[in-house]
Amino acid sequence: MYNDYFGLNEAPFSITPNPKYLYLGPRHQEALAHLSYGVIEGSGFVSLTGEVGTGKTTLCRQLLDSTPAEIDIALVFNPRLSALELVAAVCDELRVAYPKKRVSIKCLIDALNQHLLKTYAAGKRTVLIIDEAQNLSVEVLEQVRLLSNLETSQYKLLRIMLIGQPELRNILAKPELRQLNQRITARYHLRPLSLSETGVYIHHRLSVAGASSYALFMPAAIKAVYRFSAGTPRLINIICDRALTGAYATGKSVVDKKIATQAARETMDISTAGSRFASVHNMRLNAWLLSLVGLLLLVNLGLFGSMFMRDQTPEAPVSTALSSVAEPVTRRQHSVPVVAVQPPKPIQPITSIQPIQPIQRIQPIPPLKPLEKKAQPAAFSMALIAQGQLKQRPVFRHLFSIWQQDYARTTGKRFCAKAQSVGLQCLKKQGEWSLIRQFNRPVLIRLTASNDRSRYVLVQGFPSDQVSLFLDRSYVVDFDAISPYWDGVFVMLWRPPELTQTFIRQGQSGPDVFWLKRHLGVPTSETVDTARFDAALTRRVKQFQKEHFLKEDGVVGKQTRFHIAMFSPVTTDPLLQRTH
Repeated sequence: MYNDYFGLNEAPFSITPNPKYLYLGPRHQEALAHLSYGVIEGSGFVSLTGEVGTGKTTLCRQLLDSTPAEIDIALVFNPRLSALELVAAVCDELRVAYPKKRVSIKCLIDALNQHLLKTYAAGKRTVLIIDEAQNLSVEVLEQVRLLSNLETSQYKLLRIMLIGQPELRNILAKPELRQLNQRITARYHLRPLSLSETGVYIHHRLSVAGASSYALFMPAAIKAVYRFSAGTPRLINIICDRALTGAYATGKSVVDKKIATQAARETMDISTAGSRFASVHNMRLNAWLLSLVGLLLLVNLGLFGSMFMRDQTPEAPVSTALSSVAEPVTRRQHSVPVVAVQPPKPIQPITSIQPIQPIQRIQPIPPLKPLEKKAQPAAFSMALIAQGQLKQRPVFRHLFSIWQQDYARTTGKRFCAKAQSVGLQCLKKQGEWSLIRQFNRPVLIRLTASNDRSRYVLVQGFPSDQVSLFLDRSYVVDFDAISPYWDGVFVMLWRPPELTQTFIRQGQSGPDVFWLKRHLGVPTSETVDTARFDAALTRRVKQFQKEHFLKEDGVVGKQTRFHIAMFSPVTTDPLLQRTH
């Protein structure tokens, strides 16, 4: 409905698990790494769990698409089967022949074992993936464990992965499944996306769908989507799809907070969304409260014990008692240590009475020193933003100077218009520090103080695992000091290539093709005018598109051209400062 209106090639927020749209954030990268470990290296079971809609099935499909040809995979999507039916389903997936009329588990396992021995002798490996494994009964899970006994003297013939909802962890923890639980060598629980990852996820799907603008969703709309979805990718897709429909129906060019909120109300139970949001975001708070309650309980136990033993033992200084109670909590933040009660020592005769020490006068707390610019640059810069004293022009001027451009000689009223007047382009995105590192260009990030005043500051680099910023001058601060004030929005300048064709494809020749080969690192003896786009270059372009999660059509359009310019080995663009 809205594809042509927003300039999209296809609907970007379909809930079908399409690997082309897979967003490999830090959590999904780690989950995929666990699955890949199970395919290539693992000798035991691999368990992947996650809430409904977090992308487990999409990761499975990505694994299937990227698995080498020498690995056979049996994928069971419907695990509501008996033990006999499950083994038969595995045989059917691997095309193992067995007698259909008189089927028994022994008959099936014998046929499966012969098949696995033949494939192993041929240099192949076999992997069994069971999706929705939380639906397996204890009896069937025990049969799955027995399948892992198919082995040679050195190798497992069948590697098994269990993928399911969080309930799977509770099922595996049952005493009757302890043998299976002990064989799991890799576990990972896939959690929902964070706020900044939600923004990157939305922009990623829009980019794959061919969006010409990365700002179809305003930051406030992304926050609303995150609030109602709690970072669950499937719910993000549902809300965003409805929001784009709403923007199209009302003639809006972007999705704002009002449209996103209305989309959430129309597609889901708001009360359920609110409880899910609270559950996700209160986990750390609950853990902290639990630690605090434990600490108070231990303090009370210590004080009660000191009162009980007052007539039997000399009274210890309060500071010593508190430190001895608080020490275990420092070692274990989220559990209350069990304090063993020692039997009272025999009463010692009093030999001498020590005089009571006079109470020391409490010294008044010295007044706070004024905030120093050099001591706490992050806090100082945020104070400038809060007071509205920080000007944008010095930051813009400094960024243009890095690109060897004179900001005063540019034309246009807005920043991006000024950039275009000197041959540069603006790119506005939302993401995390890792995305900025990936683009490897100086960027403007938007910091917002507690009074909602916002300013763009310049990220110059990452020296010594810190971030170098330019505001009124240069600062080097810790990531944790600046991240609470950053909403993930950044603006980057880049220099588009001077090409003559909008699309570069197989069969063409000339300067555009020469530029393509040079920036892809393809060695060639051709000249600028004779360079040809042949089948080998098409394969190289498709490989590049696959590595950067682009449409693998072998045609160099706007998105592919941008990514090639970003990651070119021969770029002359200014790059971020690196670790000294």
